[in-house]
Amino acid sequence: MKYQYDFSVAGISFRWITGMPLELEERYRAFLLEEPRTPEILYEVLTGRPSRDRRGERELYAGEFCRITEDGQYRYRTFPYSKVHKEREVTLVRRRECADQYRLYLPKEVQEDFKRAKNWSFYMAFEEMFYTRGRILLHAAYVETEEGAVLFSGPSGIGKSTQAQLWEQYGGGVTMNGDRAVLYEKEGRIFAAGSPYAGSSGVYRNYQSPVRAIVILSQGERNQIQKLKESRCILPLMRESTFAYMDEKMKKKQAELLFSAAEKIPVYTFQCRKDASAVEDLRRRFRQDGV
Repeated sequence: MKYQYDFSVAGISFRWITGMPLELEERYRAFLLEEPRTPEILYEVLTGRPSRDRRGERELYAGEFCRITEDGQYRYRTFPYSKVHKEREVTLVRRRECADQYRLYLPKEVQEDFKRAKNWSFYMAFEEMFYTRGRILLHAAYVETEEGAVLFSGPSGIGKSTQAQLWEQYGGGVTMNGDRAVLYEKEGRIFAAGSPYAGSSGVYRNYQSPVRAIVILSQGERNQIQKLKESRCILPLMRESTFAYMDEKMKKKQAELLFSAAEKIPVYTFQCRKDASAVEDLRRRFRQDGV
């Protein structure tokens, strides 16, 4: 028996086909399609191991959580499900030049665990799905305001969720995602979208809206706001982009989107307090700049 799950994230539709029912967490159920449509991307979950000759593979990336290699036809993303037991490796396979059909191979030893896994997207190369389609997964809390989306970006622990909560309390905002927003361009405008990644915030809504501004956070005893020149926006935004590995095509798409975002929307650095004054000072600066 086959089980089918259809999702849409940031305007990208994709389908998972499995031979077992999955216990979907709320963060995935929020992105389920009520009426399935022809997907852009198909993931098929299979039992066993792919047929491959590792001796003929070229290593592209080796990290703590996965290893990416390719041969003349296929690209392999291998996950060490257990560092002790190699027989428990999980492998995601796609054709080198085709990023719209994937096969995920599960050894029998891990199937029961996988059914209850809390992060299936870890095995689905989500960041590759986004980058090959002109989208960036940005480490940012996404807050919807009356004038559009404000993205609070920065490393873990810098206060993204805190600023989002302050805007909900004092600025009339609504948090759409607490940790990872998807950034993309549509009809000449830069949009943000929610994603299933929410960090410790637990906030993940299937929502999309035009971006009003991106705010790169740091902590301080007083509020200091600086608007960045276009040329200075790229590096801090690139640092907060999420990816395991990007090939040259993906890097080109990332650069194109970041340059376009820097041209079309304001990017600020904000050294700020964790109180209502941070909201008031940022709103005041937005008004001054006509944002």
